[in-house]
Amino acid sequence: MNNKTILVLGATGSIGRDLVTLLSRKYKIVALSRNKNFLKKIRSNKIKTIHHNLKDRIKQNIKADILINCIVTHPISKKKNLSDYIDSNIISPCNMIDFARKKGAKLIINLSSMTVYGKPKAKVINENAPFTYPDFLGITKIFAEQVLEMQKIKFINLRLPGVLCSNFDKQRPWLNEIIYKIKKNKAINLYNPNSNFNNLISSFEIYRLICHLIDRNTYQKGNYNFSATKPIKLIHLIEKIKEFYKSKSTIKKIKVSKNSFQISTKKIEKKINFRAESTLSILQKYLKLIEIKAY
Repeated sequence: MNNKTILVLGATGSIGRDLVTLLSRKYKIVALSRNKNFLKKIRSNKIKTIHHNLKDRIKQNIKADILINCIVTHPISKKKNLSDYIDSNIISPCNMIDFARKKGAKLIINLSSMTVYGKPKAKVINENAPFTYPDFLGITKIFAEQVLEMQKIKFINLRLPGVLCSNFDKQRPWLNEIIYKIKKNKAINLYNPNSNFNNLISSFEIYRLICHLIDRNTYQKGNYNFSATKPIKLIHLIEKIKEFYKSKSTIKKIKVSKNSFQISTKKIEKKINFRAESTLSILQKYLKLIEIKAY
């Protein structure tokens, strides 16, 4: 096992749970969360669990080389009042940064969101795209990013699209709702079906990237879009899901004026020398995973 210690904040959320499990294969893990019940389910001598309300300052005597921030309040969260967004998406990252600075952590990996771009007009979104009317999730994530950018500590800020996690949630991300309907042979409305699509990533790909960052220790700090590569037409993606489930779902194709965009991954490929798997490959692996877990 690598001698690095990783502190995962928000360890019992969908992404956090996957990362704690996967990263414990190679590294020492400290899992922080306010959810006692989920922490109790983590049974591994490679993982130290700590109950902590992440809106409060981290005062525990923890030594960690790398911090990963998985904390988020989003529109599907059970608790999503204004105070929840501020506590999770702004206050918690500030407390994490304060802890990292005091303890001399070597790297912060912050999981942000493509929602910072709001309603982009470009067909391909890179990191220089303007923030155009972001929702409250996007606004709070922007604030946390800006606080992070003011620090001297090394950081990697990942702007993520919908993340496919092993714990299937039919409400989130958007693609899960489609998968659920196809599996149940329900009709689907598909908007802009011929648009190129790579707006997804998986928790496993995030894990691969984190290992790459830690093991190579050569990277340029900053903000990075992180999504699948090799976009494919949205209709082809949906047809692959139908094929996988042998579904009888009907697809109503609807063209709308709302702009569809794909995500540029050129910066992360050039500056960090990491390339995620293709859109189709991530989808196929995910479908197999959630079906295995269903039985």
